[in-house]
Parts: sequence; structure tokens; C-alpha cells
Amino acid sequence: MALFDLANRMEQYHAKHHTYQHASIGTGRPSDILSTAVSPEGWYTLHIIQSNESTYLLQAHLTEKHRRTDKECAILSLNHDGEFL
Repeated sequence: MALFDLANRMEQYHAKHHTYQHASIGTGRPSDILSTAVSPEGWYTLHIIQSNESTYLLQAHLTEKHRRTDKECAILSLNHDGEFL
């Protein structure tokens, strides 16, 4: 799943920079951990909601096209401990 891939990339970023802060998605900057916010399957848009030195909160928002068919999984949230919120 794309949210777990994003979390893995956050961990790689932290290992290199000793912080989660400044990790980004699709900005064109060196801090990008993904080149685009759209999941590979096109179902979700990925977001780094919060990040600092030792924690992060990630979200996957169901795209408008798929939101009509799957209202239960419209927004998925995952934190730095691997917990779904």
C-alpha cells in the first residue's frame, strides 16, 4: 500500500537527515521523498500532515473519482509508530 511505502521513505529520510522535518512530496526539491503525491494505483493522494525531529503523521486521501464508491476509506492516517489513527 502507498501509505506504508511513504512511511518507509520517511524512515529512510530520517536515517539520512536525523529528522523527519522538511521531508516533502512532489515539490521538485531535494527533500522530496516521492516525486508525486498520487499513489501508483491512482486511488490516493498522499500527504505529510505533520513532521518534526522525531514524529510524523501521514495521510492518504481517496481521490475524487474513487470517493464515490468507497466512503469508508476516504482518509487513512498513519503515524511514526505505524499506528492507523
